[in-house]
Amino acid sequence: MLKILTFLFATVPALFSAFFAYFVRKHTTAVAGILAMGALLVIFISCINVILQTVIGLLVIPAWLLNFIGMFIPGDFSVVLAAMVSGKICRAAFAYGVKKTDLVVKAN
Repeated sequence: MLKILTFLFATVPALFSAFFAYFVRKHTTAVAGILAMGALLVIFISCINVILQTVIGLLVIPAWLLNFIGMFIPGDFSVVLAAMVSGKICRAAFAYGVKKTDLVVKAN
């Protein structure tokens, strides 16, 4: 009789703790993966922006050509182009992040 009571009272907490440990481990892995992916995406996007702004800033256009082209190109051309490219990079990074998150969250 004592063994049956011990079995009944020990089984419920053991099952609960096993269930809890499984889901905590799974969610910890998912959160760690999502945070790491977010940090990598932020670093990647900032590096691409710095490289793009540096390259565009180093473009040297002759003065005689600027008189003609300057009428059609805004003064903040490098900022506009960097924003456009950054937007495309952010979209690709977001799609990659969603794909990675789905892989991490739905894995068993």
